[in-house]
Amino acid sequence: DGKGGKYGFFSSHAANTFGLAMFLCLLFYKERRVWCLMLFWAFVVSYSRIYLGKHYPLDILCGALFGVLMAIFVKRIIVDYLLKKLQ
Repeated sequence: DGKGGKYGFFSSHAANTFGLAMFLCLLFYKERRVWCLMLFWAFVVSYSRIYLGKHYPLDILCGALFGVLMAIFVKRIIVDYLLKKLQ
C-alpha cells in the first residue's frame, strides 16, 4: 500500500533534507551555488512528499523548520564551540 502510519506529523524527509541543506549552507556560506543547489534539492524532495500524498503542506513546513533549527544548533555546537575549544 505504501502509506505511512496513522500519525505522519511532521515530515522526516523535509527535516532531514532541509537540515542537511542548511548545515552545508552554513558551512559554505560564501558559495552561492551551494545555497541554491542544496535548497532546491530540499524543496524538490519536500514537494515530492506532498505530490505523492504522503504529507500535508503543514507537515512539510514544520519538518523543514525543525531541520533548519537543528542544523543551526549542530553548527553552533560543532563549529562555534568545539572547534574553538580545541584551538
